[in-house]
Amino acid sequence: MKKMWLLCFTTFVIDTLTKQFAWRQFTPHGMSYPFKENSDFNFVIVKNEGLMLGFLSENQAFVVFVMAFAVYSLYNFLTEEDFLNKKTYLILPAGLILGGALGNLVDRMTRGFVIDFISIGDWPVFNIADAAVVTGIILMIIPENLRNNRG
Repeated sequence: MKKMWLLCFTTFVIDTLTKQFAWRQFTPHGMSYPFKENSDFNFVIVKNEGLMLGFLSENQAFVVFVMAFAVYSLYNFLTEEDFLNKKTYLILPAGLILGGALGNLVDRMTRGFVIDFISIGDWPVFNIADAAVVTGIILMIIPENLRNNRG
């Protein structure tokens, strides 16, 4: 359990620091700053006021409630009856998901929006917290599917 909290904290700190750096560094906001010439990898500040892809952006209070409830529910699920002690392979994904979710939740509660700043090709602009959550979900699903397929 300590490993999960360490990873959660590390993810949260890296996300927070990179958002603060991007917010200060890439001004004026909304303009694209290429990582290198002729690259699909750019930095651009986007204020994400909704959930994924701006969904529910008109109701910030509800978005904060949904995010807080999701973090609380995941925390309860993972800490219930020594769940992570029984399934230690889920420590890494759980830390990434919780750290990323907390990073975006704190942004919403303190700023009223989430700072997204990484742009790759045609993908929606995202941040470290988003990448951590998606990576955590993938790492959580793969072992479960492999276990289920083996019978």
